[in-house]
Amino acid sequence: MRNKLIYMMIFAAFLAASCKKYLAVNDPNPNNPVSVTPDLLLPGALNKTVNMMTATSDGANLSFDFLGWWMGYWCVSGTYVPATIDLQYAEPNTYKQELWENLYHNINDYKNLENAGVVSTQPFYTGVAKIMEAYDFQTLVDLWGNVPYSQALRGTNLLLPKYDDAQTIYNSLLKQIDTGIVLIKSDMVTTAGGNDIMFGGDHGKWVRFANTVKLRILIRQSQVPGIQTLVTAELGTVGSDGYLMPKEGAYVNPGYQNSTGKSNPFWAQYGYNVSLATTGNNQYYKAATYGITFYQNTKDSRIGYFYAPSAVKSTKYLGGVFGDTGVPGESGIGGNGLDGGATIQDATLPTPSGLLQGSSSAAVLISSFESQFLQSEAAYRGWISGDPQALYNEAITESFEYLKVQSADSAANAYYSQPINNVNYAISTDKLQAIITQKWAALNGISMLESYDDFRRTGFPNDLPQSAQANHPFPRRLLYPQTEQSTNAANVPATPAKIFWVTQ
Repeated sequence: MRNKLIYMMIFAAFLAASCKKYLAVNDPNPNNPVSVTPDLLLPGALNKTVNMMTATSDGANLSFDFLGWWMGYWCVSGTYVPATIDLQYAEPNTYKQELWENLYHNINDYKNLENAGVVSTQPFYTGVAKIMEAYDFQTLVDLWGNVPYSQALRGTNLLLPKYDDAQTIYNSLLKQIDTGIVLIKSDMVTTAGGNDIMFGGDHGKWVRFANTVKLRILIRQSQVPGIQTLVTAELGTVGSDGYLMPKEGAYVNPGYQNSTGKSNPFWAQYGYNVSLATTGNNQYYKAATYGITFYQNTKDSRIGYFYAPSAVKSTKYLGGVFGDTGVPGESGIGGNGLDGGATIQDATLPTPSGLLQGSSSAAVLISSFESQFLQSEAAYRGWISGDPQALYNEAITESFEYLKVQSADSAANAYYSQPINNVNYAISTDKLQAIITQKWAALNGISMLESYDDFRRTGFPNDLPQSAQANHPFPRRLLYPQTEQSTNAANVPATPAKIFWVTQ
């Protein structure tokens, strides 16, 4: 981690990267602000978070594309030669190091927001900052395990921070989220409005989001022995506030538009440029045979929303096998469910649908259906009240609605009512497997890190294929970045510990 992070003109940086609706500032010289208030810090920090989680970690390098391969969603086009290290699971310690660095940069953004909230006596912003810091730190722990935490982000006062125990960090994050919730509830006066590009300043939604992040942290530890006491204590504080509800995901939109640098980040990377020509990544990443086969075998109408039809007219959906360069993919990622095969949403569809819903569509941090699946699992485990089957069915319905499947509610009902194991909850022989399998099916291209985390803790989907060229074990973690080895070697664990919640 580069602990020489210094906060310099973040607002000016935000102006360069953000969208049109935030360019109007009542300052005679907005490029040289005397001070930055929390309402102006919040949108830039949230925008950076959602960019990392949905597309790029630093504006150029993709964040979680590799999990599209590892989790059976995507493969590689036959017109490209992928890197051998990816095909063999032989990632070096430079792999995704920019994600590590930019997660810490983003946490620093929230630290600045936290401090600005204190200075302006607006606890709402301080509470939001603490919750988002927890969100980012969980991502760091889930990918690398022990990481700098208690001594992180102290600038020149501490350039070589120690690495904290991952489980200790997790426990601290739960307390930090609780503090954030208290701060938000203590300040019902502050109205962030349009500067809150995720919830529009809605305090209740922020509290439900915080509780959902807390639930995700606890669910991640579900296989850890002796977890019940912690679960009881933490979920006992949620009360009537609840979690993100149906139709209420954590969706970010700073004013995305079809303009260079201002489009929805997933669309801009995996879809189309401002001229509506396909991007290089759209041509590179293709549908995996495993994913296509799953949706076809379960008669899932979402297949045409996750994947585009192939150019091979005799086979509507033609996938490839990751690692087998002789079996490249033909179907693209992000269809619109229409037989005609058109995928350019902005130009051809009155109601954009599928993964690629247009340049102006919102980006996802936590979807409403992920929240419902988390609650379904928690109810199945007896952690919260509620009917796990009803929550499961609602999660599937929310996925159909998010993708804008035609007649979504009836299509979802027809889908989960089929007498198919791991589709129909009532007849499924392993209820947990059904929940995780359907969660995997819904998070294709949307939150592939969550699917990777679920696989490492539960082993589901239990038939997930490995790369055809694998000569290393399937990775359970990422290696500590080379930048850390170069600048903080004395504190980098010589033998990285297994991430404490990983059981598979």
